[in-house]
Amino acid sequence: MAAISHAPGQASTPGTARIMVNTFDGTRRLMPPGTPTLITVRDGWGTQQQ
Repeated sequence: MAAISHAPGQASTPGTARIMVNTFDGTRRLMPPGTPTLITVRDGWGTQQQ
């Protein structure tokens, strides 16, 4: 599950975004911080973004 996070009063850089991604293991427990993960981002057309 991914959530877009923007704290009130926090400045944003135009043209950028910040997301917070929670990763879970097979038992639905949060993965420990620092666990290596690979995330693929695709646009609305299914094209992979670099």
